Amino acid sequence: MEPTERRTSLPDTYIPKYSVEYLSRSLERLTTESLYQLCLRWTKSQHTQPQLPKDTIYTHQGFCNKLTKDIKALQKNPQTEKSDIIRKIIYEYWSSGLNLLQHAQLDSQLILDDFGDFGWTYSIIKDGDGKEVCSQIDIPSFTKNIVSRVNELYLTHVYVFKHPQLPAHVVRIQVFDLNSRQGLLDSSQPQVSPHAPFLICTPSESPYIFHSEISDDVFHKLILKTIELCLPENDKIPVKLVTSEQKPIQSLASIHALKGNSRLGKSLGVWSQYAHGHVDTGPLGDLDQHSTLQEHFNGGSGSPETKLDEIASLRYQGFITDGHTSNRSSRKRDFSVVESEMVPTRSQFASHTPLQHTEFLIQEPINSNVPSRSNIKLKLFGSDRMGLHMDIL
Repeated sequence: MEPTERRTSLPDTYIPKYSVEYLSRSLERLTTESLYQLCLRWTKSQHTQPQLPKDTIYTHQGFCNKLTKDIKALQKNPQTEKSDIIRKIIYEYWSSGLNLLQHAQLDSQLILDDFGDFGWTYSIIKDGDGKEVCSQIDIPSFTKNIVSRVNELYLTHVYVFKHPQLPAHVVRIQVFDLNSRQGLLDSSQPQVSPHAPFLICTPSESPYIFHSEISDDVFHKLILKTIELCLPENDKIPVKLVTSEQKPIQSLASIHALKGNSRLGKSLGVWSQYAHGHVDTGPLGDLDQHSTLQEHFNGGSGSPETKLDEIASLRYQGFITDGHTSNRSSRKRDFSVVESEMVPTRSQFASHTPLQHTEFLIQEPINSNVPSRSNIKLKLFGSDRMGLHMDIL
């Protein structure tokens, strides 16, 4: 995750004036391990290194080395809690505040951890005839064009990173309004007022663009129109964005599996074996070794509990062997375990692509002699509505 080069937007080192409560809530969303790793990264990067205290005897590099040792010592101490490292960040390590690059990296880490802190929806790229178009988006020029257009109305900060596991780039855009009266007349007041960051994900070889949920904010409407104008033309024919009305999905991995360059969207559940390529045999493959001809494929031997676990795994995740486990767990960084507050383990009853909203309309004849039908609407809400853990409202 490298800072994006830009000329007319706010610099990475600009420190917005946020309250201690806001900073604490922002840091609290991450796991302890992610906080440690970000702190270690920040002490090494020139754009995020802490300011040197006036009364210190250390050089700037020596001070950063000291912080690195302190952070590693906290990481190894099993009695250290998340609140301890948060207090260190706010009151000791970066007491002047976190800059824009650090805030962007906090959000980026939340996306990589896939904890559902953002709501993702999508828009479809179509040509003048209404056909879907797979635009070849050049991320540097695409981002530069967006920034140049948005900068005409707002102060902006843009951060871009390539997702390490998905074939996609994520663009984080945050705009700021200039407080011309309060900020200039009173230096204690913030000079700019931030809007909530807007996220854009551009999967490769896909007619879809994933982005934050669209609200009534004027900026959201502006950024969607800007994205449409900055898309590359298809054979010199302008393209347009058609925004979906689907409920937001809280996982980038889930929406990418459903709408991205992945076969999972059309082969979920027990059919996910086809998406993973575990069913197809290569041109030079041995047909006798196909999984359908193996005795253990239909359950094999084992205790009743083992067979139930295999059935649950096949039903909710689409596989029954450990070799075919979901790559969601592999996306977690291999952090060292220092305490019990860890990344939650994946439940055996969790679905492969967790969704949060479902709505069904049940219409059945009430009486065969009367042409009337029932009209029952069933809404399901939960962290994983296809798994076993749901709330029905």
